[in-house]
Amino acid sequence: MVNKILKPVLFFLFSCCINTIVAQKRAYNFEKLNTTHGLSSNRITSILQDRDGFYWIATEDGLNRFDGTSFRVYRNIKNNYQTLIHNFCTSLQEADNGDIWIGTYNGISVFRKRSEKFENYLLKIAGADLSLLNRVTAVAKDKKGTIWVSSRGLWKYDSLYKKFQAVP
Repeated sequence: MVNKILKPVLFFLFSCCINTIVAQKRAYNFEKLNTTHGLSSNRITSILQDRDGFYWIATEDGLNRFDGTSFRVYRNIKNNYQTLIHNFCTSLQEADNGDIWIGTYNGISVFRKRSEKFENYLLKIAGADLSLLNRVTAVAKDKKGTIWVSSRGLWKYDSLYKKFQAVP
């Protein structure tokens, strides 16, 4: 008789414990990172996590790489053509080889991870206002790994000739 009563009571208590354990909410900790932590600007335009786990953060005042602890800030250095082409960064994209493509208010920069230097590109069309033409709004990559850029029109990167071609 005791066994007939004890089994349902134990089953009920066990069920309650399981539901309580499963129903517990996870606690998430969010930390706000800003210029006091080393970010170059609080005005962020794009964020990318690369294959190595770094966070790349495009801002209105430079490109930031965050390793989970600290920031490394990349900016344009006047007359140094291996630095970021412009400090106002608008868009980020990781290429198939791991390099980071950065759209800016004055062209495109590519951060070459092996050399830790930048390669820069300006979009050109005869008779066009270059300052408006090079105000990049987006950088994207398709399934084939081709890099596409949006500014005043659509552009495709030709990796063979290492230049951009306007798409008609």
